[in-house]
Amino acid sequence: MSRVERDIKLLKWMFGVAIAVSLGTFLLQWQVVDRLAAIGAAVTAVHPNSQPSNPRLQVPSRDP
Repeated sequence: MSRVERDIKLLKWMFGVAIAVSLGTFLLQWQVVDRLAAIGAAVTAVHPNSQPSNPRLQVPSRDP
């Protein structure tokens, strides 16, 4: 029984670490998105006539 309790304690610890890593990753992604939004706002403030970029990739056509 002691071994089962020890294994459960280890699994609880591992699960806690996995949750902490996931939350840390989420917070880092949130900071990146926030910084990109700030950069977009700054560019729009510098160039008031600029439009937000289209999220689709635009590849120039090759006309022969």
